Amino acid sequence: MKVPLLAIVLVLCTFGCNPQDAANMQRDTSRIAHDTTAAATNAQLVARVGAVFSQLKEIDMSGIHLEAKSGTLILGGHVQTAHQKQFMQQVALEVRGVQRVQNDLRVVSQGN
Repeated sequence: MKVPLLAIVLVLCTFGCNPQDAANMQRDTSRIAHDTTAAATNAQLVARVGAVFSQLKEIDMSGIHLEAKSGTLILGGHVQTAHQKQFMQQVALEVRGVQRVQNDLRVVSQGN
């Protein structure tokens, strides 16, 4: 049975620590694990949406950036038409894991 390295380090560090230090260390370790999991989940969501967008000829990803926070996908950057802006939002909402879309895309015509 493999024991996570973090658990071993935590156990070794708690020897000789007072109970409050050990509790603080355990709380901090738990927060780090939670934050790391959330960051990985957000990165996976951005990767999934980016992969779907890159497969669609209607979407030009240059000038587009994606971000995710707790199931909310944030679309940023610029597109050429209002139709493209709406289309990207609709497509994103169909991707597994996207609960909501914050559409911050700006419509910029080619002449600007």
